[in-house]
Amino acid sequence: MFTYMTKLLFFLSAFIFSLQTLYAQSSGSIKGTVTTSDNKPAAAVTVHIKGTNKSTLTDDKGNFRFKNIAPSTYILEVSLVGYADVDQRVTVSSNEEARVGIQLQVTANTLQEVVISGGTNKFAKKESEFVARLPLTNLENPQSYSVVTKEIMQEQLVTTIEGALKNAAGISNAAPGPGGGGTSVGFASRGFRTGSTNTRNGLTAGNVTLLDPVNMERIEAIKGPSATLFGSQAVSYGGLVNIVTKQPFETFKGEVGYTAGSFGFNRVTADINTPLNEEKTALFRINAAGETQNGFQDYGQASTFDIAPSFLYKANDRLVIRLDAEVFTTKRPIILYAPWGGAGAGNFSELGLDIKQSFSGEGLDSRQTTTNLFARADYKISGNWTSQTNFSYTLGNNHTKYLFLNIEQYPDDSRYVSRENYDVNGTLSSTDFQQNFIGDFTIGNFRNRLLIGFDYLRYTYASTRIDAYFDTVDIHYSTPQPINIYNVNQVLAASPARRYAGNDQTYSAYISDVFNITDKLLAMASVRIDRYVEPGDDGLKQTALSPKFGLVYQLVKNKVSLFGNYMNGFQNSYGEDSKGNAFKPQQANQLEGGVKLDVFDHKLSATISYYNIKVQDVLRTDPNDPTFSIQDGTQRSQGIDVDIIANPLPGLNIVAGYAYNDNKYIQAEDYLIGKRNTGTPWNTGNIWVSYKAVRGALHGLGIGAGANFSGSTYALNDDNSFVLDGYKTFDATAFYDFTKWRLSVKLNNIGNLKYWVADYYPVPQAPRQFLASLTVRF
Repeated sequence: MFTYMTKLLFFLSAFIFSLQTLYAQSSGSIKGTVTTSDNKPAAAVTVHIKGTNKSTLTDDKGNFRFKNIAPSTYILEVSLVGYADVDQRVTVSSNEEARVGIQLQVTANTLQEVVISGGTNKFAKKESEFVARLPLTNLENPQSYSVVTKEIMQEQLVTTIEGALKNAAGISNAAPGPGGGGTSVGFASRGFRTGSTNTRNGLTAGNVTLLDPVNMERIEAIKGPSATLFGSQAVSYGGLVNIVTKQPFETFKGEVGYTAGSFGFNRVTADINTPLNEEKTALFRINAAGETQNGFQDYGQASTFDIAPSFLYKANDRLVIRLDAEVFTTKRPIILYAPWGGAGAGNFSELGLDIKQSFSGEGLDSRQTTTNLFARADYKISGNWTSQTNFSYTLGNNHTKYLFLNIEQYPDDSRYVSRENYDVNGTLSSTDFQQNFIGDFTIGNFRNRLLIGFDYLRYTYASTRIDAYFDTVDIHYSTPQPINIYNVNQVLAASPARRYAGNDQTYSAYISDVFNITDKLLAMASVRIDRYVEPGDDGLKQTALSPKFGLVYQLVKNKVSLFGNYMNGFQNSYGEDSKGNAFKPQQANQLEGGVKLDVFDHKLSATISYYNIKVQDVLRTDPNDPTFSIQDGTQRSQGIDVDIIANPLPGLNIVAGYAYNDNKYIQAEDYLIGKRNTGTPWNTGNIWVSYKAVRGALHGLGIGAGANFSGSTYALNDDNSFVLDGYKTFDATAFYDFTKWRLSVKLNNIGNLKYWVADYYPVPQAPRQFLASLTVRF
């Protein structure tokens, strides 16, 4: 039977192939180029053959091609939302290729702003100047990363960075957490919690940076230990998030928006761009957002405000200067649930907590202001070399009353909540100066891309901290009185204050080279040296070396790549062992291999990879002398990442991701061996599917729906005693996108699921929420 079926399939395949060959011999093709009114290539524009279901997308050079077209006369149609359709007649003859040129009445800069409204793969903007800091395409880069574009954030009515990161494959448990310098958003990636890791336009932005999505062009989730290019201060072993901000462009354009929804949610946004002179050498853009909400808990009013001006000046053909600033202020409650030891329960379901009950009161909140200042100068030294000078300054001012809810079980099996207040007043600043020289040249017939860079980073912090017990309330059998802010202040005033201050500096140099061995085979070699210095004779002074290697082989040029990498991360270690030997930096080494796709005329972009990360030189208690530590701890994390972005039909867009991770302590304290890191689920996944009509009577009307799921994970500590249950949530949206306005509605958490996430401390998530938004463009 098997032999018969094999023969039948063989003959059917041969027959179909013969028909395709005969058809191809009698058909023709169409090849063309689409340009803008300023004679620049029009990339990512949809070209449709009227009267057929054939559509394609122009490449980066504006080129497109249709194969196996029956001989006849056709009309090619190029349409952009808000612009007149362009029709071009073309005649196809048997066994010939018809050539055609189409010019749009729109400039290249304007095209970048409107093309995403058409039927393109609008979420697949994978090219980045920050991930490798070299002119590499995604298929040339031997590293994995996911991108969340402003287009998907707009479509999903995203209002927080946590909401945006739901679209990044392998990123989980994005949640706010406490810190001496202020609240920050942490998350998990590849089996490691990132804490407050954050970079902005490739520069360290301090560990208190909370940013509003209004100024985000895209978010890049860079996977794995990446210290070679980003250092140790901004990177965890699982990776980092780089926020790319919006930049000015050459035409006047603006929009204002208003969003309202459940729990008293109100949000106003504005984005205005304009040239400042006729030559369009001075450009200005400003983004702003203001937001208020009551929250879903009984106490929890919150407000935020963000304003971000940006200026670009083209001094001449060689020099471009960019200046931008961002000021973000927030007032929000920070409630930290702490069921230490499980409180006699293995999860929140057994505890029976009502997520709407905060155990808090009015005025118990975090007030924080984060100021970011950035400058960049790009100077073209020659046709092959560019100088890039970057400066970043971040200042966080934090005035926060954290509320810790310590949940405990008493001998009679009753459970109580001990309410403790932690008052923090502090500042944390970072200064980052970076100089890069980027070369793109040939050695013989071989292309060579070289990065030489230097970095200086300084952190300064100062804070006053007071913690005090307030009271204890029964978790089930009474309705606790709201905390009175006057009584809190009285208790804190009677408690001792602790003061902290300090600074550290890191001096770094790095080099990275990508060499084309052949047109399809690339090799990367990189190395970084870091010198970390704390002031004073007793301050830590440590030097670390961080290498990185990668290989890429393009099976199909610009379409299919096989890649592999060795990447390194490190963290400074304090102290010495019982013999007086100073500890060296802790190291993490990753081996990764996978495949990247950009096929079907850019309609499918995907990255699939397997990684194995080993952490070594971890400190643990010396079994022979518990008053000291030894440096022989090891930890392993391995898994699979899948990241897919597809545009199978005009107007239909899909973003999907899946990640599996297995991590455990191998050599550690006895109670940790075999245990997992906190906040790192085994399985996570995300999917978002949307469709927008790109022509006809319903042109601009769209719908979208998606889901996120996470397997169970552990919270609070690494002894794996308290479990956060896994969850599946579903969201949906509908919108109408017209030339001058956009109307959207969104339903989050359709199933009204009660669930928690945890970077470290568990955070309850909002139940079902409805949002409606109107954006007006001009």
